[in-house]
Amino acid sequence: MRVSEHLIPDGNDIDLGSASRPFRQIFAGAAGLAVVGGPLLVPAGSVSAPSISFSGDPNTGFLNSAANQVQLSVNGDVKFEWGNDNVFGIHATGSIAWTDTASNPTATRDTFLSRGAAGAVILTNDGATTGTATLGKAAVGLKGLYADYTNSGTIGAVTISKMAGRANIAAGASSVVVTNTLCTAASKVFASLVANDVTALYIRSVIPGAGSFTIATTANATANTAVDWFLLNTD
Repeated sequence: MRVSEHLIPDGNDIDLGSASRPFRQIFAGAAGLAVVGGPLLVPAGSVSAPSISFSGDPNTGFLNSAANQVQLSVNGDVKFEWGNDNVFGIHATGSIAWTDTASNPTATRDTFLSRGAAGAVILTNDGATTGTATLGKAAVGLKGLYADYTNSGTIGAVTISKMAGRANIAAGASSVVVTNTLCTAASKVFASLVANDVTALYIRSVIPGAGSFTIATTANATANTAVDWFLLNTD
């Protein structure tokens, strides 16, 4: 079949080819292939054979994995998905990365936002848990940091496995032990008195250990004395 300029169907809604006799290839001109007057409808596709892919890389592309949901498959593995729930999903081992080369996003990347575990986000400079990164910078700092905390009314030793909290040194005592499963011997614990006791005027030491830390004052407290604390480096 040879058509010199236009192939025009004799009627509306005419199929080009059939299920048993499909066209194998369509060669487009240098200006591309234009679909005018209606949408381009393709099959849903699969992870290993996405419906919108590339001739030299057929297992990489887009597929319609479910109603109102689109996935991006790379080398036959789903990397991203988004759908009607307005959630953009990323593969468990995937990261969002930045480079300082504006015109080349595949240049050396120096900032990674990754998933460390369930409910944990890691910011690194190398995409690994051993990397380091800065949160904020000079003149562009964080406006607020909201930590999970419990202000306990318990007098004396208490269990609070959170990033921050309040414990209470008992009258006549000079220390309080806080059991905290997040704490390690390498943790940094900052504490401050939040009561005006007449004898326990200053924090003497804060000693972290595996699973707990001890806050001590320079003298025994005359009355029950509240102390706030903040915990960093919980790994």
